[in-house]
Amino acid sequence: MLFLKKIILFSAIAAFVLWAYLQFAAVSIEKVKGPDTRTQITQSFENALLIPYNTVIVGSSKAYRGIEPDLLDSAYNFAHDNDIFNQHYYKLQYLLRHKKRIDNIIIGYDYFSFSYISSSRNSIYKNYFDDDYLKDYQLALADLRPGRLDKTFNDFMTITFTNTFKPFITGFFGKDANRPQLTAKGHYKRFGIAADAGALLVHDSANVLAVQLNYFYKLLQLCNINNIRMFLVMLPTTAFENNHYTGAEKQRIDSIAADACTRYTDLHYLRYATDSSFALTDFEDAMHLNVSGAAKFSRRLKDDINKIILKK
Repeated sequence: MLFLKKIILFSAIAAFVLWAYLQFAAVSIEKVKGPDTRTQITQSFENALLIPYNTVIVGSSKAYRGIEPDLLDSAYNFAHDNDIFNQHYYKLQYLLRHKKRIDNIIIGYDYFSFSYISSSRNSIYKNYFDDDYLKDYQLALADLRPGRLDKTFNDFMTITFTNTFKPFITGFFGKDANRPQLTAKGHYKRFGIAADAGALLVHDSANVLAVQLNYFYKLLQLCNINNIRMFLVMLPTTAFENNHYTGAEKQRIDSIAADACTRYTDLHYLRYATDSSFALTDFEDAMHLNVSGAAKFSRRLKDDINKIILKK
């Protein structure tokens, strides 16, 4: 009986510690790692409806970090880490459903743009998207084998504790001046300069999933119906990332963009992948532009988009 009471007491204490950590750690961690994922997405959706703009940016982490809307004409960055074409489609649908007037859309486009379907943010996205959004994930959710459950639990523990405990402790002793920052217009600013390219690793695939190719064309069709001018934008890459893909893989992804441009006259493909004016010092890692690189690229992008618009 005494042993059982000790177990109950220990469980209650552990539960309280877990609750307290989840409730209050975010304040300390933000001082070191910037706003957490839930905060980023919640702010992104709230400001997307509050702030006036006529150009919206969607894309993965490359667009999220690499395009600064304040340096474009009336723009809002609605991109986020791991976003891909199904998320792009439902985000635009969300804006149109809330009567936002969009004249232009900048769509982040990469060699990995069709290669996965991300569910890592679905616990948050389901609060904003139509019910149809989760239907694409039903098959994956049904696949709850014991090994998958173990991985899900391990991922939760890693994200919640292993990767947060050090910044949680560090945050008690002050702020990191170079911590990531999220602006009101949705730009996720990351500081720092990439290390030697030889030490940088990239594991993204150039596969083309049918579900993402379908959403790619659904997104373009939604834009076309609503008279939204479209810009497919492949951001600058490091030589290391660019060399990660074969010539055949690059040609396939470029040909999808080229084919789409023949279908939609208001679609323009801007490809900066091998732009020699961007150096490793413009990146914070193998794939993402840092703050100065994003500013440099955004000014260039603004000029190129305005030239296209003026020709119309």
